[in-house]
Amino acid sequence: MENRIPYHQKGKGIERGRLTNQSGQRLWALFLFLSNPWTLKGKAIGSDLGQGVFQLKFDFLEDLQQVVDNRPYHFDQWMVILQKWEPIISPSFPSLISFWIELQGLPKHFWKPKMLQAIREELGEVMTKEITSSSVKIKVLLDGLQPLIKETIVDFPNGGEAVVYLDYKNLKNHCLHCQRLSHEKKNCPRVQSAPVSTKTSNPLPVASLPVSQSNSRNYYTPADNFVAPKSHLTLWTENPPSPSGQL
Repeated sequence: MENRIPYHQKGKGIERGRLTNQSGQRLWALFLFLSNPWTLKGKAIGSDLGQGVFQLKFDFLEDLQQVVDNRPYHFDQWMVILQKWEPIISPSFPSLISFWIELQGLPKHFWKPKMLQAIREELGEVMTKEITSSSVKIKVLLDGLQPLIKETIVDFPNGGEAVVYLDYKNLKNHCLHCQRLSHEKKNCPRVQSAPVSTKTSNPLPVASLPVSQSNSRNYYTPADNFVAPKSHLTLWTENPPSPSGQL
């Protein structure tokens, strides 16, 4: 017998969603777009809740769970946040989005569950991992309203460190400056245009500040209550593997 949601449990079949870029995404077109690739037993009815937030009501719990398990989703080249309904009254709900993230730069002999767990916990809620002979990936549920962390520096017991780059799979448009999902770099409020000089005759040379390495490592000077998208881990192991054992 199919597990149709009874009337008194209708809230359990509701999913909330959020557009990450309201100016670039059309909500009612989104409902048609999302339902096309889904193979559902019942219907998923969409409702506009305003401010880029919407609701999807499913007939069957299996349908809702299937949609949640297959996150993330995108529409018009921008990410879409989907989250199971919870009795929360907050302008920041929903906010959680899941990504598969490939770790690049982590020495292969450190591809261990304990190490991956520590990295995942720095990013968000741990979901699962996938380790093969050629790559290591983690799936993390994180706050899509905050800047993405694009790299982390891992300190090792011997005093060395490794810069681990985080490659977000199926990630679409986002800001390459502040790493938020809501806009592109050209529209970023934190990008300041260089002042244009009005002098035309032999101006004295002005010493320019050296370019900070923060641009390449996604480290930023906090401004306007902006939380810098960075992570720094110090990992200690009782018996750290020897580099000579690298595959």
